[in-house]
Amino acid sequence: MTFGVYICPGMNRCPRITRSEGTCGGRNSPPLPTLVFSDVDTPVIYQALHGFSDASSVAYGAVIYLRRVHADRLTTVTLVITKARVLPLKPITTPKAELLAAHLLAKQIVKTASVLDIPTASLYAWSDSEIVLH
Repeated sequence: MTFGVYICPGMNRCPRITRSEGTCGGRNSPPLPTLVFSDVDTPVIYQALHGFSDASSVAYGAVIYLRRVHADRLTTVTLVITKARVLPLKPITTPKAELLAAHLLAKQIVKTASVLDIPTASLYAWSDSEIVLH
């Protein structure tokens, strides 16, 4: 399995990815490669996004995996995206950090689902914090 990241010439990061064009915002940049690669050639009969969020006393983050079930009942799980943020210097409570992590996950899973054309019914967000449920 091969993954590649395209960095715009003269820039540290691509400022945005346009879904319709499939290119980053830089000038004369080539199209971005397919986001998720698979080594399995059989057709996909079901796919879902599973996201996990967590926080600590210094940072919080989220990770999203794509789970695919193929026609031959083979299941593949692929890492799609991760995001991490450092908490502000002003101390905040752990429950608030957990809520920030859950919010980050919610934003990322919706964006990822729209790019990969995955229906909302196939999105799963997981957290180890009860405060997120209330």
